[in-house]
Parts: sequence; structure tokens; C-alpha cells
Amino acid sequence: MIRGFVLGKFMPLHNGHKHMLDVASANCDMLTILVCSIQSEPIPGKLRYEWVKHEYPHARVIWCNEELPQEPRDEHDEEFWRIWRGIVKKYHPERVHRVFGSEDYVVRLAKEAGNAEPWIVDKARENVRVSGTAVRSKPYENWDFIPDVVKPYYTKRVLITGPESCGKTTISRELAAMFHTNWTPEYAREYIEDEMNNDMANLNAHHMNVFCERHYEQENYAWRNANKVTFSDTSALETYIYSRTMLDAEEAGRVRAKDYLDNGRYDFVILLKPDIPWEEEEQRTYRDRRDEMYELFKQTLEEFQYTYVEAGGIGQERLETCASLVRSMMAE
Repeated sequence: MIRGFVLGKFMPLHNGHKHMLDVASANCDMLTILVCSIQSEPIPGKLRYEWVKHEYPHARVIWCNEELPQEPRDEHDEEFWRIWRGIVKKYHPERVHRVFGSEDYVVRLAKEAGNAEPWIVDKARENVRVSGTAVRSKPYENWDFIPDVVKPYYTKRVLITGPESCGKTTISRELAAMFHTNWTPEYAREYIEDEMNNDMANLNAHHMNVFCERHYEQENYAWRNANKVTFSDTSALETYIYSRTMLDAEEAGRVRAKDYLDNGRYDFVILLKPDIPWEEEEQRTYRDRRDEMYELFKQTLEEFQYTYVEAGGIGQERLETCASLVRSMMAE
């Protein structure tokens, strides 16, 4: 049996890594991939380990999160290599026949691993022209080099929120088309229409808990399948607000919307102003309280420490304002 060994940070895993790991997989009988991380690195080590494990289920993938020296002080730093020789032996106690990688360190690592055979794969990046540094600094410019399992880490999640009849659905749908991606429609609207025949008078805590749970699930699906950014028409924030204004105190207390109010869930929140004409719909009830509800939205966003920006305007101006905000957020 030929045992292969790869050691790397995979920060993040990209298609250059995958090319090297595919070569390694094809040239040994059993491949061990040691994913190494330290606390100070920008991408959590456990997440990197999960990415590699997802993409290489046939390999033995191990996570090493020990605080270890990352580079030798010079070419004579024997203490550095003594430490890493011990790490290889600790995590791969069997004999190593081949050590794979894309950098020159592979030669010395192979020697420390018991005089294994070094295989340096695509050092010049001729097969896959990408690096971890390039992906971290400009993920959207290198999007095609990022595996699908990694893309959600870089996908921006934008919440479009606001009171009734302020254009949330239209803006979400049109922004998704503009950015060539997906969006999450308001689940409550669909449920009330299809399951309740627009019977707003009988809304209760059970219904609102369903809204939160299903919308949350739909957002997660969109997030995993988006193109760089995804948009959400409403969130549990709306359910929390309307449970307090539409239900009595006892029934509102049964609504679990707070469980879904995570201010880290969205990278950007746009609060739409009620400065466009009211459009009548069966599910809408606050025509004469638009400004009051707008202030309640602002208070609730601040109460739960969401960072948000306000956006207004009529027609195309409104869309362009929101699009400009999203572009600026992604550029940052």
C-alpha cells in the first residue's frame, strides 16, 4: 500500500488545492490530509477542515489546531523541523511513502516524514492560476476558482426590510436579477394566501412560528446556492414586530421570533422608507400607520443591534439607490 500525505492550511480551499489533492489521490492508495490552523488566522480552522472533508470523503482528513511555528526562522532552523517531524509522526504514525504539495517545503517535509518521496504539483500555477491570498483579497474576482462548498462563506446576505407597501418584494426580486443571483420571497405572504385564504383575523402564534422557521430554512437554501450575494424579502424581524401589534400579549408571548433574531445573520440590512404610494392588498392592515410602523422598525432594528441603512425614492431611483448600496458593501 502506498500512503500519501498532504499538509496545508487551505485558507480557503480553492481549485488549485483541489488539483493538487486530485493528483495526490490518484497517486497513492491511502491519502491523509492534515488541515493545520492557529487561532489568529482569519478563517476558522474547523470550517476549513469541514470543507476538505466534504470534498475528499475517501481520504483520511485530520484537523490539527495546535499553536505551532508557521515558518522556519532560516534554513538552519532545526528546531522548527524537529517540531513538524513530531507533528507528522503524531497524526500519521504509519510510514509515509509520498508527500504532496505545491511548494518547495514539500522536499524537506518529505525528508522529515521518513525520507518519503516528494511530489510538487503545479508549483508555477500553470494548471490552475489562483492562490489563497488572491481568493481572500478578491473573492468575487476569483469566484470561478472557489469550490461550491466554500462559496457560502463569501456570499453576502442582504436583508430588505420595512413596513407594509414599501416595495420589499419588488426590490428583492429586481436586485436578484441585477446581480444574477437568487432571493428569498416572504414566506408569510405565501402561507397566508395559500393555507389561510388571506384570513388575517385568525392569525396566531402557531402561524407566526411557522413563518419564522420556514423562511429561515428558505434563506439557508438560497445562501448555499447564491452567486456572490443573496437577497431576503423580510425576516423574523417582521414576524416579531407584527406579533406585538396584531396579537394579544399572551398569544404574542408564544411567538418564538426572538430565537431567529441574529444580527450577524445578514451582512447588510436595507430599511425601505414608506415614501411610495400605498398599494392595497388583502394582507395589509396598516395603511394609516405607515410612519408609525416605520419608526417601530427602526426601534426594533436598534434594539437588537442590527446595523442598517435607510433607502427611499420612487421607481428606478429606489432600485438604483439600493443597488449602489449593495455594490459599495461588496466592494468593501
